[in-house]
Amino acid sequence: MSTHNPATPGAHPAPGDIDLVEPIRPLDRARAFANRFPDWAWLVLIVLLFLGAALMVAAAGGVNRLNPTLMLVPTVIAAWRFGMPGGLIGGLAAGALVGPWMPAAPGTDQATTDWAIRFALYTALGGLIGLFVKVESQHRNRTRVERDRIETLRQFDLTILESRHRDELFGGLTATLWQVPGLYGVAFYHAEQGEPLRLRLCSTGTVPAAFHRASGRERLDAMAARWLERAISSDAEPVPDALETFEGHAVLPLPLVTNDAVLGIAIAFVDRERTSLPFMRVVRNQLLIGLESWSNREAVRATQRRALFQLAVLSEARDGFDEAHIRRVGGYARVLAEHLGSSATRIEEISQGATVHDVGKIRVPEQILNKAGPLTEEEFRAVKQHAPGGAEILSFVGLSTGARIARHHHERWDGGGYPDGLKGEQIPYCARIVAVADVYDALTSARPYKNPWPQEDALAEIAAKRETQFAPDVVDAFQACWNAGRIRASKLPLPGGAP
Repeated sequence: MSTHNPATPGAHPAPGDIDLVEPIRPLDRARAFANRFPDWAWLVLIVLLFLGAALMVAAAGGVNRLNPTLMLVPTVIAAWRFGMPGGLIGGLAAGALVGPWMPAAPGTDQATTDWAIRFALYTALGGLIGLFVKVESQHRNRTRVERDRIETLRQFDLTILESRHRDELFGGLTATLWQVPGLYGVAFYHAEQGEPLRLRLCSTGTVPAAFHRASGRERLDAMAARWLERAISSDAEPVPDALETFEGHAVLPLPLVTNDAVLGIAIAFVDRERTSLPFMRVVRNQLLIGLESWSNREAVRATQRRALFQLAVLSEARDGFDEAHIRRVGGYARVLAEHLGSSATRIEEISQGATVHDVGKIRVPEQILNKAGPLTEEEFRAVKQHAPGGAEILSFVGLSTGARIARHHHERWDGGGYPDGLKGEQIPYCARIVAVADVYDALTSARPYKNPWPQEDALAEIAAKRETQFAPDVVDAFQACWNAGRIRASKLPLPGGAP
């Protein structure tokens, strides 16, 4: 967790830059040091201090010669270490050790009122110090709990802001919910749209072993559906006032339902003694608000992606390609990214970016795109502007991976490409993949000024450009996928409608 630098003029902390760590106070440092030693070691130290103080008073000639308040030192230590019981016992011990048998002066005895007052004073002081330590400890614990709760809610917000896909979202929410005090397991269900209501298990944290058995899973699925139906049909508080039971475990259903939408339900496996139902209601409300926000944001993004897809189709049509071309490039890119071991999120981003990689051609005059003969130097400069132009369009709508692909899919491994002349590993990984996918489909597609190449010739051409135009690992992956029969238009996992 990073810390925002307040010295930057006019700067404001981003959501992930706020540091909620409480400053370490001197008392906390002392307590941390004390906790390094076991209780028995502190008991031995306190007893030795009491005996040492008593011997010093006696050796000095009595309470009139050496102030017996020296006895408060071990009393304070006992109260600080063991709380109110330690303070009371320490005060009693201090009063007893300087009792009537302790001389007031050589050859004289203490007055009864003197030692009785001293006895009561030490006991009261020890108890008060112990009470203060107890109250301070309770306050510190409450502060820590509240700080942890605020941090949990903040992590929900960060997860929702940073997640790009539903599985990533529910996985992140599960990991965050698992950190709530008193919660030791969680299962997230997403409500599929349509009738009848269907739930899909999206993510689970540590859950009881019974859940992993088929019968246990079926029972929990049925209970989740029943709890959700009850929340939909009832006007009562969605989070129940009492915990439910599943296979002997305490569970708390958190229905994610609004007046307008049914988003799903989270099932929390909880500790009955440590769970705060009021805070779990706050968690449920935070989840609901965040999921609604995420769903609305994704709806806007989906609309943007559909519009971009249609814009990409239009730009490719101006260059003699059809919609199938960009779908095939997206499919080839997906196959290559999978073979190279990319994460599911990364594969999706690369495939979607590949479908709109040439969207910048919308800015290039059509007569240049479809010119049958060689391009002039000025015309080629105009064509090259489609790469930064496409990156600008995709960056504007928040498709960062697509923007990198659009800008750099014409870079060459040997540094002779455009627009930035990047070389080798300087070229973004996603752009290296799409460069191969795009050239292969361009070679095997008919254009106004050329016939399609046979697929074997296109494969040989790509292999010949290994380490000059294309990244060697991507070429090797392409050949491996070809040999496995995955580089065939009829077998491609093509992207759906819009990217």
